[in-house]
Amino acid sequence: MKESNMAREYAATLNLLTKGRFEEQAQVMKTIVEQMNASPRLLAFFNHPAISPGEKIALIDKALGGRQPDLLLHILHNLVLRSAMGFLPLIVNELEEIQKKLLNRISAVIISATDLSEAQRSIITDRLSSVTGKKIEPDYQVDPLLIGGMKVKIGDRIIDNSIRTRLENMSNSLFIASLQ
Repeated sequence: MKESNMAREYAATLNLLTKGRFEEQAQVMKTIVEQMNASPRLLAFFNHPAISPGEKIALIDKALGGRQPDLLLHILHNLVLRSAMGFLPLIVNELEEIQKKLLNRISAVIISATDLSEAQRSIITDRLSSVTGKKIEPDYQVDPLLIGGMKVKIGDRIIDNSIRTRLENMSNSLFIASLQ
C-alpha cells in the first residue's frame, strides 16, 4: 500500500472510531513525532530491525500506558508490528487535514514581495475566507523576486498576481507576436 494511502487509512480509522474527537490522540502522536525527530536514538530504536516488536511495544506501553486511550496504544502497536512507525508523521499530517475539514478550515500560503502589515494580512485573510467559504490558516512568506503583487496557494490552486509573472507573460506575448 502506498505510504500516503496507508497514512490516510489510519487517520480515517482514528477519526471514525473517535467520532471526530481525535484531537488529543493527534496531539500525542504529534508529540511522539517531535520526540522521534529530536532524538536520533529514539528514531533509531524504532527503525532498528534487531530490536523486536515486543521491545518496541513495551517501550510505548511504559511511556504511554495508562495515560492514553487504548485506541491510541492499539494504533501505535499496530504500526510497530507492521514496521511502519516511520509513517507516523504522515498519519499526523492526515489527521490535521481531517481536523481542518471538520472545522471548515483550509491552509493558504500567501507569498508577497515585501512583508505585509497586520492590517494588510487581515484584509487578505478575510477576503480569502469570503471567497473560499472557509476559515483561512495563513502562512505568510516573503519573496522579493516577485517584484510586487502576490501569489496565493490554497490546496492545489495557485493564484499568481505578481508583477514578475505579469512581466513574464507580457514578454512571452511579445515574443510570440514577433514570430508572426
